[in-house]
Amino acid sequence: MIAAGLDLGEPTVILANIIQMHRNKKFWATKMQTELLQRSYFANAIWKMTNDITTQKISDAQRTLKSFENKKQPYFITGPSTHYENISEMIGDIIPTWKKSSIQLNKLCKANNIQYFHFLQPNQYYKKSKPIGEIEAKVALREDHPYGKAVKIGYPLLRNTGLDLKAEGIQFADLTQVFINHPEPLYEDDCCHFNQLGNDILATAVGRAVVAGLKAIPRQ
Repeated sequence: MIAAGLDLGEPTVILANIIQMHRNKKFWATKMQTELLQRSYFANAIWKMTNDITTQKISDAQRTLKSFENKKQPYFITGPSTHYENISEMIGDIIPTWKKSSIQLNKLCKANNIQYFHFLQPNQYYKKSKPIGEIEAKVALREDHPYGKAVKIGYPLLRNTGLDLKAEGIQFADLTQVFINHPEPLYEDDCCHFNQLGNDILATAVGRAVVAGLKAIPRQ
């Protein structure tokens, strides 16, 4: 890939291809949610086959990209290396940083007379956060998705840490359950992104939390 005479290298090309494949998956997943295509067994069979092929291509490309990341990088890029025995240990190290970052952002906002709000969004891999039917599952769930295990382990910790943030006076809103009463398809890919209806529901919840938070601030 060449941009303005600059050779961006193979990793950038691979990343661009991954992004484009995700866009293609998103486009066809949205198309398949129309009533006409949902009723077509042939269309669903073709879509599932091509979606599975694209998913495998993305996984292969991500592994190739990872091989570049594993190559020796200069220290000024990587910083000190940290080894974790497992994902639980890594997440246990990340959560305190997440908490401290929120606290620092709140202090920065206060220093500039800005009201800070912190939201934890829903994720399909967090169990019992949304009823997911067969049609949505085809788009939204992947058994081997790396986020699945991370969300399962990390989200309970994030929610509990969010309570600590609230205790420290931070406007934290746990929105992980905002889809709990919505069986209709709201996720548009197997990562974490929502369709228009999902975005509307989430935006409404955010708006309500902001209004309630602002009302709770004592007037000076």
